[in-house]
Amino acid sequence: MSDRDNQIINDISVASYLPKSSIDTANRIVKLEALIFTRRPWAHAEIERTLNTRNTTTFIATGTIVTKESAPTLDTINKKKTDIGYAILRNTGHEAEIFRIATHTGFRRQGIATHILHAVIDHVKTINRQSAFGSKQSNIRQAVEIFLEVNQSNSCAVEFYERREFKRCGIRKHYYPAPDLSSKREHALVYKRIVHPY
Repeated sequence: MSDRDNQIINDISVASYLPKSSIDTANRIVKLEALIFTRRPWAHAEIERTLNTRNTTTFIATGTIVTKESAPTLDTINKKKTDIGYAILRNTGHEAEIFRIATHTGFRRQGIATHILHAVIDHVKTINRQSAFGSKQSNIRQAVEIFLEVNQSNSCAVEFYERREFKRCGIRKHYYPAPDLSSKREHALVYKRIVHPY
């Protein structure tokens, strides 16, 4: 049994960060990219440029790693807080695009992606409500439709989004490099979910 097989995540929380909020935000994303996308992680400069783009919000999920011992109960002594996933959202008028939702490979299927997606959608709803009531922040571009792209071969991600009200609305042919790094490229499926203020 590996160390990861002997660990679970508790106390998952998601925080949001606005553009240029902190250099630390980019550094944390860089570390997660290296863990999650071992073959083709985004470069540090590319991440900084993306996070500092206007109307971009970054979400980082953290959790407490709890080590399971041989006893039937959880040993809560050996715990530490760590970054376990992130998302990048950009508002573009009445639309928004999720560039990434990614979770630590060692802790998948523990609800991390669901927590992150809920945080993203709640953020969009909040912005829409502020606009509807003529908030002082109403000059911020509002998101009504949320778009994202999924590699056609990523069946787990396709199922995840389809179960959460995302509807397929297009395809981008030969968009992603093949997982084996061959010359063959794979299609990107485009999904959309409409989000209202209420």
